[in-house]
Amino acid sequence: MNELHDELIAMPVHITGFFKPHYSDNPAYTGSIGAGLLLSPGITFRFSLGNGGLKLNGGKCEVKPANHLSTKLKKTFVEVFTSLKPGVGYAISAATTLAVALSYAWLFNIPEKRMALMAHISEVEHRTGLGDVISIFEGSGLVIREKAGGPGIGKTRSYNLPINTSVITVDIGTMSTETMLSTLSSHLETYGQKALRIFENQPSLEGFLETSRWFSEKVGFLTPDINEKLRTIKNMIIGFYVKKKVLVIVPETQFIEEVMEYLETEFGKARIFKMGDNSWRKSLKVIPGIIH
Repeated sequence: MNELHDELIAMPVHITGFFKPHYSDNPAYTGSIGAGLLLSPGITFRFSLGNGGLKLNGGKCEVKPANHLSTKLKKTFVEVFTSLKPGVGYAISAATTLAVALSYAWLFNIPEKRMALMAHISEVEHRTGLGDVISIFEGSGLVIREKAGGPGIGKTRSYNLPINTSVITVDIGTMSTETMLSTLSSHLETYGQKALRIFENQPSLEGFLETSRWFSEKVGFLTPDINEKLRTIKNMIIGFYVKKKVLVIVPETQFIEEVMEYLETEFGKARIFKMGDNSWRKSLKVIPGIIH
């Protein structure tokens, strides 16, 4: 095995606010329409030639679609690092699988979009995600998924948000995407379509947060207890929502510290993010010693 490339590559993560699944007999065309936030820091990864190995935070990686793709491709060794838990709502599965796919693309001079589509297909086949791969691969800031499908098939549009926009999250449990898709399918279909219409009337960060809060309440992610606790800080925040088991809050810039302190008192550990973009791809067109 070749020595690992020492430079860690940073990739943002994605937290959907609202979505409507779209299923097809062809997994490349399966996906979702909706919108979400691209956030940083997300994951970091490094890679070398190898035999299909994959590690997460130095240990065994339990992300099924990433393991499947790594084993299928065989010729890479990828290490992924993150402080975020899989199965909460951060799209760690999509980011890890995309890291495997792009490592192979960069090592063997294969078009990135082609490999990103393979990551999407692996996510769909394992029922771990529908629209996260394309959002991370193509998006910046607030990412709108206008057409379902993987990279090269689906279509996204991005809104770059102010550079000082901060996002705070709190983990409030775990929920697998497979469980979400199987138990909430009718709600996601009904309210996902309505959410898209609501957002179209106010296509902005404020509109996104308002729509996402409405959607997360309707599908059952946002409980009355959480709603009640957040009333105390309603004048300090722009908006909030819940995706699966991650509470997402966008605070007013001048109240970041106060909001963090309140959330940690009420819910436990809070994390702070900045908006992510796709500059991580643009800056890696040439990796010394690997890409020629």
